[in-house]
Amino acid sequence: MKYLLLMFVSLVSAFTYAQSKKFSFKLGEEYELPKKAQDLGFFGTQSSGIINIFLKKDELDILTFNPENLTQSDEKAIPMDFTRNYNNEGVVNFENNFYWLHSDWDKSAKEESLYYDKIDVKTGKIIDGNKKIISTTKIGGDYASTAGWFWGGAIGSRGGLYSGKTVNKYDLNYDANATHLLVSYRLAPEEKNDKKNYDKIGLYVFDKTMTKVWNNEFTMPYTEAIMDNLDFTVDAEGNAYMLAKVYENEKRKEKDKETGKPGYHFEVLKFNAQKKMIQYPVSLDDYFIREAALIENSVHDIVLSCSYSKKSKGDGTDGIFLAMLDQNGKVLKYKNGYYEFPIEELAKFEKARTKRRMERKDDYEAPNLKVRNIVVERDGSVFLALEEYHVEVTTTTYNGHTT
Repeated sequence: MKYLLLMFVSLVSAFTYAQSKKFSFKLGEEYELPKKAQDLGFFGTQSSGIINIFLKKDELDILTFNPENLTQSDEKAIPMDFTRNYNNEGVVNFENNFYWLHSDWDKSAKEESLYYDKIDVKTGKIIDGNKKIISTTKIGGDYASTAGWFWGGAIGSRGGLYSGKTVNKYDLNYDANATHLLVSYRLAPEEKNDKKNYDKIGLYVFDKTMTKVWNNEFTMPYTEAIMDNLDFTVDAEGNAYMLAKVYENEKRKEKDKETGKPGYHFEVLKFNAQKKMIQYPVSLDDYFIREAALIENSVHDIVLSCSYSKKSKGDGTDGIFLAMLDQNGKVLKYKNGYYEFPIEELAKFEKARTKRRMERKDDYEAPNLKVRNIVVERDGSVFLALEEYHVEVTTTTYNGHTT
């Protein structure tokens, strides 16, 4: 059974909060989403009100909460007509103007389409529906399968019925001021062999009225066997950016045996309305990148945020690497570039035995860290939230049950 807990946090101001720990919060009551409902997120502020949008069967639902006491004050349902190949692609919010994005695949016409429905959350109505904003050929993504059963044939016999479709086709990214939206996608490969295929990436930039600024489909400079596309972002002028990990050859080795250095480098690719692609290499020194992301800061530099390790293998993280692509087209380390986690901070909440083991290791690295969120503050500082996260799988031998 799924429950959501609604919490509203009121900060005096971003600048006051940076200097003081004073803040107030209100805790709302628990409420239960309907079974099989697809949550699309919470939106709003104390002044504008708070809403939760979710999908349920053949309707789009809007729950409204009173910002003073956080109790549910209203619920509106909008009937929808979903096609077989429909996909939810998320909700875009520009200054409390809400656009629900959904896609469809027309198999006979071999056409992929992305639409938006502009939602009036106060009246619970669609005021601009099924507005097509992207049309292209088949898009790659994740394959989601469903399974069912049918009865037939010999008496009591049962057969399997499987179906599936492609999901997670589009990535959505905003600039720092939330004035532009970048919608990116990857076309289905032309060649099945990664050593022969060059990815084609589609980029559409929209302003805050969801009017298209520009679009183009770009062929990547390296084959799929060499290049991994990691992250996208957009700046306040509508330029798009992609972060790529580029291996030195098709063997895709993390570490070069001869030099002991990384067997890859990173590049920031910039795309503009003139349909030009510019490549900017990133120097990694002798460190190995675990996770990486791009985001624009308040002065419109593109920030590259990474977790790194001194080792090519393992699940340890040594610290954070920060670099910036400035407005002059130079990739520079942010101050020191590499920021190692202080051992005394990592040991604060560990048991005494673990602390001693950590202190004995000169090259101790924090295990199983995952980057969950990156936020650039108004003063240009970067906040990274990481979680120690791992999954343990056990299987019993006598019945094959897996936990």
